[in-house]
Amino acid sequence: MNQEEKKQFTLRIVNANKSQLIVVLYDILFVYLKDVRNAYEKQDKECFQKDIKRAKACVLELIKALNLRYEVAVRLLELYDYITHKLRVMEARFQIKDLNEVETILKELYEAFLEMEKKDASEPLMENVQNVYAGLTYGKTKLTENYGNTNENRGFFV
Repeated sequence: MNQEEKKQFTLRIVNANKSQLIVVLYDILFVYLKDVRNAYEKQDKECFQKDIKRAKACVLELIKALNLRYEVAVRLLELYDYITHKLRVMEARFQIKDLNEVETILKELYEAFLEMEKKDASEPLMENVQNVYAGLTYGKTKLTENYGNTNENRGFFV
């Protein structure tokens, strides 16, 4: 994951409600799986293992977000456990033969969460965050972001 992707994910997380946060987590997971594939193609075992660990951490966060009082969450837990197992096997054997299967399962779940996100009109989870306006001005080579409410008290005191 490059620095620009990290900035974009950070911005999305700051402004996300519960459903959007799950979608962002899936997007981060897909970036890590892409990085796993790239590291394998380059035969970079160290990066491969780091990216597998990061992908497993994303799946663990998805597991932590489940409310196991509902039957659908129990089924999701079983799928996430299966995906974690496949990632562990890939990590131990330094192979990616199961990566397509993992991505296929995750993409189907991702589509379902995208639909759920569209129906969730709840407020963002984080409060007192700084507003970011992109596209108001442009630099020579890149888009410039402007930050609003810079003088406003955001709850931090020194």
